[in-house]
Amino acid sequence: MPVKEEEVAIGNPKHKQYQYRVTWKGDTVVRMTPIGEQYKTAYCEGMKKDVECFYGEEGPGRLYQREEMLKDVTPALAQLHADEGSMDFWQLHSK
Repeated sequence: MPVKEEEVAIGNPKHKQYQYRVTWKGDTVVRMTPIGEQYKTAYCEGMKKDVECFYGEEGPGRLYQREEMLKDVTPALAQLHADEGSMDFWQLHSK
């Protein structure tokens, strides 16, 4: 699958914009890397004030941690299963 990168801005258009470099593999986002200034607050429309948030490296977890999806791998074949009804899928996977 093709891998491509692009830079995007997310956030409230009337306030701060948060810059990211987004890595795509096919139509799946596999990595988002913050670039530029890394703010620690964002404007909350509901609260009408800036609130603490993490758009950069200091947050509790990175967005889209899917580095393993960038590897070139051969898909493993799986056995097909004909569903026997609407609940069959859930019963099959809840065991």
